[in-house]
Amino acid sequence: MGAYTNAPLLLDRPVLEAAQEYGYSEPNLLLLSGEDEELLLNFPAVYEDIQSCAHNADARSPMDYARDLVASWVVEDWFLRLLGETGCKASAVGSDRCRNILPGCVISSTSDFQVRYQGQELRVELLCDYTGFWRRHGKIDLRDAKYQHLRKEKALVFGADALWQRAILLDMGEEIPGIVQVESYKPYGGKPAVRVPCRDEEFFPLEASRLAERLHAQFLAASA
Repeated sequence: MGAYTNAPLLLDRPVLEAAQEYGYSEPNLLLLSGEDEELLLNFPAVYEDIQSCAHNADARSPMDYARDLVASWVVEDWFLRLLGETGCKASAVGSDRCRNILPGCVISSTSDFQVRYQGQELRVELLCDYTGFWRRHGKIDLRDAKYQHLRKEKALVFGADALWQRAILLDMGEEIPGIVQVESYKPYGGKPAVRVPCRDEEFFPLEASRLAERLHAQFLAASA
C-alpha cells in the first residue's frame, strides 16, 4: 500500500484534511477525494497529464499512482513544518515543489529539502517506512541511482518510521560501514539497489525537539 493509504499514520488525520489545510489546488483535492469524473470534467488537462503517468504506475492505475504522488507531497509539507519547528529555515526544492502533476509525472532527482541554520546549508531527503520494515530487518534499501545521488550531494536522509513513530538521520556524505550492493532487487523491478544498515539504537522519537538536536549537531560538524 502506498502513501495515500498510509500517510494518516504520520499526519494523524486524513490526507484530504491535511491537504485542505496546506492550501492544495482544487484538482489535487478532487484527486484525493476520489472524484475522478469531476476532475476529468473540470480539469481535463490535469486528467490527461495523470494518464501520461502510466509508465510510472507499476501495478497501480494512473489515478491511484497520482493519488499516492499527491499524498507524498502532503507528507513532505508535513515534514517541512516539522523542520520549521527545529529552528532551521527549510524549503522544498525540485520539479514538484509547486505541487502540480507534470506531464509524464516528471520527478526531480534533487533531494527534497534545502535546510539552513546559522549560515550553513544542507540538503535533506525524506524517506518513509509505513510497515516497520527498517527496524525489523535493520536495513534501508535505496535504488542505486538514488544512493549515488545522495552521496554526491552529501545529503542527510531523514527516515520516518510511521508505524512506531520513530526516526533516523543518516549522513550520506560519510562512509557508512556495512553497505551492500544488490545487483538485482525484485521490489525495484530487478534494478540495482543499495542496502544501508540501520541499528535500532540509531532511531529516536519522531519529535521536533529530537530532530533539532541531531540537525544542529550536523550543522556544527559541517562548520568545523
